[in-house]
Amino acid sequence: MPFDEHTLVYKVGGKMFCLLDATQFNGCALKCDPERIPELRESFEGIDAGPYLSRRHWNYVWPVPTGDVPWIVFEGLLKESYALVYQGLTRKVKAEVDASGKV
Repeated sequence: MPFDEHTLVYKVGGKMFCLLDATQFNGCALKCDPERIPELRESFEGIDAGPYLSRRHWNYVWPVPTGDVPWIVFEGLLKESYALVYQGLTRKVKAEVDASGKV
């Protein structure tokens, strides 16, 4: 919780891939491929730019029941966010993540 007592941050290799309000979960911020962002925001009312993060690289996602994003889509976006951040890590950090056995 590097920002405040409410914002839970998930990281891989020291880099953020998911942020959420731990006291009142209704959605979360996920890293996203910039080329997919327009399509996702047009397809779902529950996907939009979130506060404080780059509109070009991050989406705020509200899954069912607080939004209209089906849970299966939400899970896919979460996995994509993790993979996108993991891909950007150095070989050394990837090796450390892989060796730790933590996903």
